[in-house]
Amino acid sequence: MKVDTLIAEINLRAVYDSIRLSVEEIETKHPERTDLIEPMRKHESNLKQVLFTWSERERVIKMLNNHIKNLEIENLELRHKQLFYDEKV
Repeated sequence: MKVDTLIAEINLRAVYDSIRLSVEEIETKHPERTDLIEPMRKHESNLKQVLFTWSERERVIKMLNNHIKNLEIENLELRHKQLFYDEKV
């Protein structure tokens, strides 16, 4: 994972945790403030979905990078075999 991508993920998680903790505090200290709680819960839910999507895309990127690496190895092996075959012919 690139440094800028890692920093972005850390920042995203920090915002999510900040909203989650703030909502919990408001619910504890001022449960009647539904004008604050409800929108913040919606934003918390949206951020949770973004984090899930982010993680899933990172997983897919790693999987594709591994697949590319395997294809590159296979390509090198085939080239080596072809060179060996060409030398014999």
